[in-house]
Amino acid sequence: MTQVNLLPREVQQRQRTRRRTAMIATLGAVVVGAIVAFWFLQGVRLHKLDDQVAAQEATNAQLQTQVTSLQKYADQKSAADQQKALLQSALVNTVEWSNVLDTVSKIEPNSMWLTSMSGNVNPPAAAAVPGTTPAPATGGPVLIGTITFQGNSLDTDTIATWLTKLETVKGWVNSWFGSAQVASVGETPVWSFNSSVDLEQSAALGGSGGGGA
Repeated sequence: MTQVNLLPREVQQRQRTRRRTAMIATLGAVVVGAIVAFWFLQGVRLHKLDDQVAAQEATNAQLQTQVTSLQKYADQKSAADQQKALLQSALVNTVEWSNVLDTVSKIEPNSMWLTSMSGNVNPPAAAAVPGTTPAPATGGPVLIGTITFQGNSLDTDTIATWLTKLETVKGWVNSWFGSAQVASVGETPVWSFNSSVDLEQSAALGGSGGGGA
């Protein structure tokens, strides 16, 4: 059925204007509602984020408290390390001669006896850093000193055995035969000889061996 609007044009125009105004108002309300909803959601998210930040800050504060309480142990360890380094520096090239004498008594063959023994040790390098040992020279070990021996032997084979036994001691190297000559002790003929052996750093208390010869 065809409807005919008999209202005047002015009335029809006002009706269309009201409908458009209502539509625009409705759309505006929807937009405003969307903005309000978005603002509310953002507010909730921001509140949650603030809570997370506050929780993390609390955790950080607890961790910092723990770190602060443990710092004294780190300071104690640092002090102990410094003392250890000073001790190691003081022991560099220090030979425990009582151990040297004990070692000599154990390796000396029965058919010989020593008449004298002397030892010398080089002072540590002035530029050495505490807690470290000087770097070995290229091509060989670092030698810190020498022990020399004078003695008597009943035969030359015993002297050879003595030189071999010297190098079985940790840190003792380069056993060396100096000279030998026939002599007599009372009515007993003997070979009077002198020999020597070099000392490496491992023969010292502060060396890599950690002990005396």
